[in-house]
Parts: sequence; C-alpha cells; structure tokens
Amino acid sequence: SGAVRNRCQSPVFVLQLKSGKVLMTYGYRLHPGEGCRARLLDAECEHLETAPELIISQDGATWDCGYPWAAQLANGEIVVVYYIQTESGGAGRSEIRLARLREE
Repeated sequence: SGAVRNRCQSPVFVLQLKSGKVLMTYGYRLHPGEGCRARLLDAECEHLETAPELIISQDGATWDCGYPWAAQLANGEIVVVYYIQTESGGAGRSEIRLARLREE
C-alpha cells in the first residue's frame, strides 16, 4: 500500500499467524521515533489504516533501520528480528535485535 510505504519507508515483512491473522512488521524511518513497528491485520489484510500500531522499538539514532523478519514458534510466541542504527555520524553503531511478542 502506498500509505504504508510513505509512513514506514522500509521493506515490510508479512507473516500469517496460526490464528489466521497477519502480522506486518516494518522499519519506521520518520523522525522522531525511528525503529521497528508492527500491525496485526485480519486474514484478508483489510483495514490497514485502522489496525493498531505496535511500537517494537523507537530508539534509532537515524532513519537507517528496519528490514524485519518474523516467525511464530510452536508455543505461539512470535519473534521479530530487525536492524537498527543506534549511533549516528561517522561509523555509527548498528545492532541486530530480537523482540518477542504474543498474540492476544
């Protein structure tokens, strides 16, 4: 969706959960709040604009973040791995992070 691309400006990763719902994760590259975010959508991926936004992280130092990947484990836990720049300027500092989520 163009609306999502304009807001997050990072590749989106989409995962269908065991419940049938869809988890969409993406890098949020607008200042302030650079980091990783997600939305939980219905199985048809409708109502994107009104789906609640989950902030996974918002402590990025620059817009250089995102590229998430997610998986749902056998116990139902969802893991999201993403890249984030935590220091700006020169060489900066990059991290690969893992977040653990549960569908409620």
